[in-house]
Amino acid sequence: MKKWMVSSVVATAVLAGLGDVSEQAEAQGEAKNVIFMIPDGYSSGYASVYRAFKEEGIPAWDEHQVGHMMTHSANNRVTDSAAAGTAMATGVKTNNGVIGLNPEGERVQTVLEAAKDSGRSTGLVATSTITHATPAAFASHVSNRNNEMEIANQFYNQDIDVLLGGGESYFLPKSEGGHQYLMNYMKRFERDGYEIARNAEQLQSANSDRVVGLFANNAMAPERDRHETDEPSLQEMTEAALSALDQNDDGFFLMVEGSQIDWAGHANDYDWAMTDTEAFEAAYIEAIEFAKEDEETLVVMASDHDTGGLALDGNDNPVWSTTNHTGVDVPVYSFGPGSEQFGGLMDNTDLPKMIANALDIEL
Repeated sequence: MKKWMVSSVVATAVLAGLGDVSEQAEAQGEAKNVIFMIPDGYSSGYASVYRAFKEEGIPAWDEHQVGHMMTHSANNRVTDSAAAGTAMATGVKTNNGVIGLNPEGERVQTVLEAAKDSGRSTGLVATSTITHATPAAFASHVSNRNNEMEIANQFYNQDIDVLLGGGESYFLPKSEGGHQYLMNYMKRFERDGYEIARNAEQLQSANSDRVVGLFANNAMAPERDRHETDEPSLQEMTEAALSALDQNDDGFFLMVEGSQIDWAGHANDYDWAMTDTEAFEAAYIEAIEFAKEDEETLVVMASDHDTGGLALDGNDNPVWSTTNHTGVDVPVYSFGPGSEQFGGLMDNTDLPKMIANALDIEL
């Protein structure tokens, strides 16, 4: 056993001594809805740099910070998005590269699937391909995160109510420029009664409770380049998703990912990182405003890991330490009924258990 894994086991034992998460932290109020906001690659370093970038005011989430979260995977101190997403969706650690399966290859239920079983509507929003690692972790089960064709197949069969992001090519057959051998899932979605949106204008006019909007063949444009496209912003996708999902009186579960903060970190691209964080903040404000008006919605925000090691140096300049992920803890934020469960030093596997507890569902 690796030395770091021994430390991890000890830490887990200490946390276990505090009692089961769901027993130790009972929600003061039950939530009908959950909005899980994931700024991929964001960390405390990004938070400091983004405050400096804003110049005026503080990030909207600062007043909602409740603690920090450990991010390691089952087989590495430094997680990838597949293992981290799986932990945040299922409450189970897995190996890097794996989606929705435990280290033994067994399927594990996601909080989105549990919410669906309870009668709630479900949705996924991302600026990457919607079949990318983080959204995939909430509604699919594959041994290799790169198998986006199979992830698309499982998304269709999961009967998810709202899918908004990029990656239309993974839902189209090769005869139409896609990756599927024969299947045209876009036609199937339309046949099944989904409203289809292919640009910002169509999304804005959508009024169905089931919407598929895939606005690019692959990933959507970075926020700084979006004006050159007809794609909606992350805030607009979040608003549309909430409008569709809120039509279910039994509630909903929605995951919203700011996917490209992570990609900017890999590229050590400060402007890309900050403008996509800014776009994510606009989506976060949309979620908080909905929750404040609704009063039955829990909003949780946490990154899956840090990317790039972004920080401010002694001269207030942004500096990067790597082009890879790091193992540093990331901040956690929460607002709404059930938010009092979240606090202190948490593990990424704690979050879906707390969310399930707030929704009064079994995970």
